[in-house]
Amino acid sequence: MTLNQFAYFVAIENDKSFSKAARQMHVTQPALTTQIKLLEEELGVQLLDRGRKPVVLTDAGTILLGQAKKVLQEINRTKNLINNFSNRLDGNLRLGIIPTLGPYLAPLFLDKFLSKYHEVSLSIKEAITHDIISLLRSGKLDAGIISTPISHSDIISTPMFYERFYLYSSVPLHRSDQVPIKKSALKSMDLWMLSEGNCFRDQAEDVCLLDHNKKKSMNLSFESSSIASLMRIVEMKKGATLIPELATLNLNTEQEEYLYDFESPVPAREISLVVSRNYVQKNLVAKLIEEIVQNIPASLLHLEGKYKVETILS
Repeated sequence: MTLNQFAYFVAIENDKSFSKAARQMHVTQPALTTQIKLLEEELGVQLLDRGRKPVVLTDAGTILLGQAKKVLQEINRTKNLINNFSNRLDGNLRLGIIPTLGPYLAPLFLDKFLSKYHEVSLSIKEAITHDIISLLRSGKLDAGIISTPISHSDIISTPMFYERFYLYSSVPLHRSDQVPIKKSALKSMDLWMLSEGNCFRDQAEDVCLLDHNKKKSMNLSFESSSIASLMRIVEMKKGATLIPELATLNLNTEQEEYLYDFESPVPAREISLVVSRNYVQKNLVAKLIEEIVQNIPASLLHLEGKYKVETILS
């Protein structure tokens, strides 16, 4: 048995196809097929039911799959542990990021990070907080960027910056530099909200003091995991939503007219990089945090007394 054979076998199970697995592993299909046959001959069992489409594992194959994944994970973990004792920064960093942050934060640091650490392969997955925590625990992600604080004793959080919330409304409101919007005024407004499961939705509901028994005057129901989608709906229909600060950086002149400040203490969210307690890519994660902090607006780095961090249920 070889590590390459294990890697080919796991790839076949992931892709349910010999040809797709071969492309993923950058080998020819005959070479991959030969290695799997050699593995089966050595073990004396059939691992894959080739007569079914897509390819299906046999009972023996299912048992081997779990062991092969463990072996490959431990090899990768060992490499990362050794790299922590040197100045080498390479390998694959699997990063999760919440959907209300990814489209706005990633463009600020991605190119600079990858050009500086060109031997690093960065894989990014958008997911809600609950799923990111689960993937960290299972070892399927190395790090996550989420809104905190959270109450998970097995997860380590490193706060990086703070985003204030803004009201985004197509309904004209009284505007004055001296008199920002009161949060109590939102109780009478039609608000477009993110779909269930998004931590930003939980925070927004707390900010808006929502009455869930209040019936909306709109005859349209629209749920999304995208801040940008909610903004488009606000622009097309009468209503309002809450948006985080990074989502305001590239607004055009017309969109800026929909933006309203909140009264002090301004609601805000803390953004942290999170890892499991047994994570190993310490050097690489530290460099990622450094690159993010260096490439966001300086105004986001400090939480002044006029801001109030909204917590989430976790």
